[in-house]
Amino acid sequence: MKINYDSDSEDICQDVMEAVFKAVQEGKVNDPEKLPSFISSVCNNKIADWIRHKYRRKEIQSYVSEIYDPNQDTLEKLIDNEQRNHLDHALRKLNFREKKILYLHYFHNLDFERIASVIDLKPSTARKTAERARKKIAKKFNINY
Repeated sequence: MKINYDSDSEDICQDVMEAVFKAVQEGKVNDPEKLPSFISSVCNNKIADWIRHKYRRKEIQSYVSEIYDPNQDTLEKLIDNEQRNHLDHALRKLNFREKKILYLHYFHNLDFERIASVIDLKPSTARKTAERARKKIAKKFNINY
């Protein structure tokens, strides 16, 4: 996964290592053969946390900038807000894996092969999951997809 800021990447890596060391010290990982898959799952969870945090931060920034945009008239704001609310509602109906795949594909421009390797799926599964998620969103807007 491409993370644009080195500080974010370093923070995620540090959080992963901290969680792994803590789990090993507490005896949660006893079998050395299971350590790689445990590290992978911790990494996926920390990336998911980072994605959720980043999404919330962008959502707040977008909302604040939208309120204070002097170039947009009131009717346009209302229409944009209504569409954004529909989209937000549709996105909330998606499960976490669907959201994660769409986020990685559209916001990080990852292809489905790369997404599959990041979240440990087959590329065809990632592609099909994205297709189903897009259909769910399109259905909310009464669009045949």
